[in-house]
Amino acid sequence: IMYWERAGQHLSPEINAMMKDTVLNFKYWVDEPGDTVMYMGSENHRLLFHVAEWMAGHLYPTETFTNSGQNGLFHAQKAYVYITEWLLQRGRFGFDEWHSNSYLPVCIAPLMNLYDFAAHEGQYKLRQMTQAVLDQGFFYLAADAFHGVWGVTHGRSYGIFVKYADFDGTGGCVWLLYGTGALNGGFNGMAPVSLATSAYRPPRFFTQIA
Repeated sequence: IMYWERAGQHLSPEINAMMKDTVLNFKYWVDEPGDTVMYMGSENHRLLFHVAEWMAGHLYPTETFTNSGQNGLFHAQKAYVYITEWLLQRGRFGFDEWHSNSYLPVCIAPLMNLYDFAAHEGQYKLRQMTQAVLDQGFFYLAADAFHGVWGVTHGRSYGIFVKYADFDGTGGCVWLLYGTGALNGGFNGMAPVSLATSAYRPPRFFTQIA
């Protein structure tokens, strides 16, 4: 939203000021000071934090981030290193949380932001790497979903998604891309919203596979 606000302001100055204050005061990684109850260790959480830091750094390159004492350029470069490492690991080893109907959607949302805004920042190599990982995830959905149900082994899941496929976090994306599945929100509705608003599109033959 804040990236879009740079192109044309739609929110009130008060809301924009509150969002900026949140961005500049946020704790983006474990090496920064301050207590936190946020969990940063899992595959999807790492990506969420790194992409948030990368975007924040580009939004405010010369401003001081109060928690770290560093400027935005520092945060953007630091996050870039972590993001590229995460992407390379997914390309080489696949997902730690393989075929996760709970957490692939959580990864999709920040990956969509990377894909859309890396081009905006002129970082086309980063966009290319991001596209490759997105293609990987949506290929899995195309190849291994049956009538919209991702009925495979899950590296991480919850009982409700195994018992009731309509609540599966991947259902909305499968519905958008391949016409099956369920568009009922369910868990992690951020993925279909991010997909619907993104410039990313998977290869056409994925639809034939699905």
